[in-house]
Amino acid sequence: MGKTECVRSALRRPANVIALLSLLALAACGTSQIGTVTGTAAPCIGPAISAHYVQQIPTRITLRRGQVVVASEVIHGRSTYSLTAPPGKYLLESDQETGAVHVSLRAGETIVVNLIPVCK
Repeated sequence: MGKTECVRSALRRPANVIALLSLLALAACGTSQIGTVTGTAAPCIGPAISAHYVQQIPTRITLRRGQVVVASEVIHGRSTYSLTAPPGKYLLESDQETGAVHVSLRAGETIVVNLIPVCK
């Protein structure tokens, strides 16, 4: 397999394409050209759950542009998340019952969005 075929084969996998584009964007622009969204997120729990059990429940926070996942993090319990991405408009969502939030990131800025579920 030649170099061109090898590159084409690697780029057919979406995860490889996303990782490559992220690295190229960071290399070309530098870390000062990214924005950050951070906040507190929590799992959807009932009132009778012990604090120890809550800290074990995972919550996935995802930042998307269209159907493409740009950044993602898994936290446990009620915790702080932090995602970075190039400037632009994104959809921030949790795998809990928080609903999705539209966010706009600007280079060098940090915005705070708390994702607390409405299931209680």
